[in-house]
Amino acid sequence: MQTARHAKLDTRLGADSVALLGAAETEGQVTRQRAVVGTYSLRNDKGDAPYRDGGLLVVSATREGDVCSLSMEQEVHDIPGVLDVAAQTSPGILYAACANDSFLAFGDIDGEGRFLHSLQKVREVEDPNRILLSVDVCEDPGSDDAFVASSDSAGGISVYRAVKHGWEPVIQRDTHTQEAWSVHIDVSREAMYSGGDDGALVCYDWNTDIECFRLRKAHGGVGVTAVTKNMFESREEGEFHLWSGGYDDVLRFWDIRFTKQCVSEVAVGGGVWRIRFHPKKKDLMLVATMYDGFKVVRRDCSDHLEVLCHYQGHDSMAYGATWVPALDRGDQHVALTGSFYDHSLQLWTFDDNP
Repeated sequence: MQTARHAKLDTRLGADSVALLGAAETEGQVTRQRAVVGTYSLRNDKGDAPYRDGGLLVVSATREGDVCSLSMEQEVHDIPGVLDVAAQTSPGILYAACANDSFLAFGDIDGEGRFLHSLQKVREVEDPNRILLSVDVCEDPGSDDAFVASSDSAGGISVYRAVKHGWEPVIQRDTHTQEAWSVHIDVSREAMYSGGDDGALVCYDWNTDIECFRLRKAHGGVGVTAVTKNMFESREEGEFHLWSGGYDDVLRFWDIRFTKQCVSEVAVGGGVWRIRFHPKKKDLMLVATMYDGFKVVRRDCSDHLEVLCHYQGHDSMAYGATWVPALDRGDQHVALTGSFYDHSLQLWTFDDNP
């Protein structure tokens, strides 16, 4: 399967997280999709204690005919290092998990995509020694509210209900004994899933206050760095499905009713940092594999997992990743990915036509 790079931007600081913002816009032959990039840099030039500078960038990914391009729209700097971002579509709110235990929200106050003009704090800094490592948001289908979850460097997990007047805490608990690298929230089951450097993959029901399961060696005892469900599957298809990745370089597919062993797995190399499902091709995954670029993985009808392609356009650690389905054309799928030490954002295509 072929890949091709179409555009590249310098993000100035390390690009560690990428998420789409709002719906795509089409005018004539031009389709445009906004995305946000979270960045940070670890620095030591302000005294003895290291600190993390951060930034948020809003970029436009555009397709006109066969040409795909990237352009910068907005930038905000001088905030704590951004470790992860997630976007709520209605209303338009961007959440950023930051260093120094700060959790920020940016609102699209005028509906024009200017997310970075309206900053609010989900919570003030609680523990400056904690770093927020991941964030996830899931809209409540039964209301206009949403649930937002974050995980931190001390193993803590927090869930908030986002309502019109602010954010109401639902739960805050220390779930892992080491860094909680990833969190995923499932409103339909009132459950959250998390993975930590202690090697555990955990499911917690916040309604009953019960830990549903704890797989202590889900990835052979090494850190679990990515946990997610495929939210593009129907409730009937994906209710019991869960995906995880770890420092063992393996992507695993689980049935949460039978957790003694995974349903299937595939070695992807490099360590799995993020797993992103294609909204229209629900069995196609974009996987950020840290030390070994980005991979596209497919799950077939018998649950077999296969690595279809390897994108090697980045020169350092592969972190941020998202599909850009509005720019797809036929069997050509568009991805937007970020890497750290070379502070690079790249727009590239994967041709799913053997």
